[in-house]
Amino acid sequence: MNLWTSKDAVKATNGISKINWVADGISIDTRNIKPGDLFVALKDKRDGHEFVKAAFEKGASAALVSKVPDGVNENFPLLVVEDVFGALQSMAKFARLAAIIWVVFALLNASLISSGTMLASVQNYSTPIIMAAIALLLWVKSRS
Repeated sequence: MNLWTSKDAVKATNGISKINWVADGISIDTRNIKPGDLFVALKDKRDGHEFVKAAFEKGASAALVSKVPDGVNENFPLLVVEDVFGALQSMAKFARLAAIIWVVFALLNASLISSGTMLASVQNYSTPIIMAAIALLLWVKSRS
């Protein structure tokens, strides 16, 4: 299952990706990276950009970077952003919003089930639940 597509990651981060890619996971450490992961080049005691080439050698599907690192070129699947940590936070917000939208649609779908027993049992509760879910969705959207 794809966790991220380049299209969604670009939308979430306002970054630039010249190559389409999909990622099944996210990793910030090349020692633990799995094939298909998006490698996130964070800066801490060491600069994660130093490990981008190694991440690709271990099967990373793409890398979230703030510059084109040494040892790779623009033909690699890079998601270039201004601030890697800020972009990672934006991706988390984007994913959280997508999950909330999924829950809202699941609740809406459940409220539309026409089985007599089911409808009778949820009839008194479905509208407040749906309204609460929509209010939560709007609140989260307004804060992101």
